[in-house]
Amino acid sequence: MIRLGSAGITALRLGGTEITRAYLGDRLVFDAAPPIPVYTITVAIDPAGSGTVAGAGQYQEGDTATITAEPADGYKFTGWQENGQQVSTGKSYSFAVTGDRTFTAVFEAKVSRLPTGYTELEYIESVKDKYYSIETPIGYKKSLSYLKIELDIMGTDSTFTGSRSIAISKNTNTSNAYSGFEIYSTALNKFGVSIYSGTNTSGGKYISGSFLNKRVLVEVDFKNKTISVDGNSASITATTSTLYSTVYLFSNTTTTSPVPLRLYSAKITYGVGLSSEKHYDFVPCKNSSGVIGLYELTDGKFYRNLASGTFIAGPAV
Repeated sequence: MIRLGSAGITALRLGGTEITRAYLGDRLVFDAAPPIPVYTITVAIDPAGSGTVAGAGQYQEGDTATITAEPADGYKFTGWQENGQQVSTGKSYSFAVTGDRTFTAVFEAKVSRLPTGYTELEYIESVKDKYYSIETPIGYKKSLSYLKIELDIMGTDSTFTGSRSIAISKNTNTSNAYSGFEIYSTALNKFGVSIYSGTNTSGGKYISGSFLNKRVLVEVDFKNKTISVDGNSASITATTSTLYSTVYLFSNTTTTSPVPLRLYSAKITYGVGLSSEKHYDFVPCKNSSGVIGLYELTDGKFYRNLASGTFIAGPAV
């Protein structure tokens, strides 16, 4: 505003054109443009102490504001709410500022499916040329034809070129007849199944499917005689064998290194198609002593590595 004597000028015109801004040299002496509104963005946490938030403060109209939320230990983020309505499920939420707004970051306590003292992990990881062997409840004198195995895995070592096991049940005492199976991988780009009956080996069916740095679901259904990798299926040999060894994940010995991989989950079904069908669900975890292994949910039992290697623990879930 320009003052002329004791009078303030709120508008200037040159001819019929209104002047909204005037300078005297480089100095602004008149500005009729209204100031840009400033608004307040408020963020809250529910319940208190369940996490942290950022992004609250004052913003000019038209600015882009970004609010972020991070859960505390033992909690998970469920979403941003405004006036009791959910507006986003992302931890980070951006929007154009058009007025005062109040958001609440909502968290909820995690409910662990494992007993107290166990920490669920995203995965456990084996390392090339180290030894790993995890026993499962399926074992001696079981019929292979009722077995199904599902493995959620990812290969981790580009230098691996061998052919080694992922899951196996095989009597390695060759002085006696042995029966069982082996699910294996070659060079992290194909899977195979071999079936042992007495001293004879059958199967050997390969199915291509690279899983280097790629998470895949491998399913071997011995009853229906199929192997599937992410839905890509192939037939395997008829399965009349009887298991003469426990079913192991990774390897069945303490001196043979298996495929280097991350195991996200393992599921084993025995008695497929029978009234006695039973499901085993293995969850990566570590126990209260920090030992890394698998917790089986059905029977409530922890399985650790029987060999000398030490698993790498994935992030806590």
